[in-house]
Amino acid sequence: MENTKPKKSVLETIGNTSIIVGLFAFAVPALAVFGIDQPLQIIKKTFGPFGEPGVLIAVFIASSVLTMLLGTVNRILPLLSGFGTGIVLFAGGL
Repeated sequence: MENTKPKKSVLETIGNTSIIVGLFAFAVPALAVFGIDQPLQIIKKTFGPFGEPGVLIAVFIASSVLTMLLGTVNRILPLLSGFGTGIVLFAGGL
């Protein structure tokens, strides 16, 4: 039997891997909300004004939208639930 799995396009691969960048950007402010500030301080020192929590959340949202547009369809529902969780988490934290 041959491998019948369809090969992913370049755009689909870019869409699927962009969420990894978003999750790293999301993890830093999430840790700060729970009292672990050291990673956020390092990011602020390294990237200056681009290391602020609001910018990192914007990077997460942009990469999630890119994943929704270019990634596989079966990832949309977890991403939408992640948006809901993020809004609830950061509504009281920032």
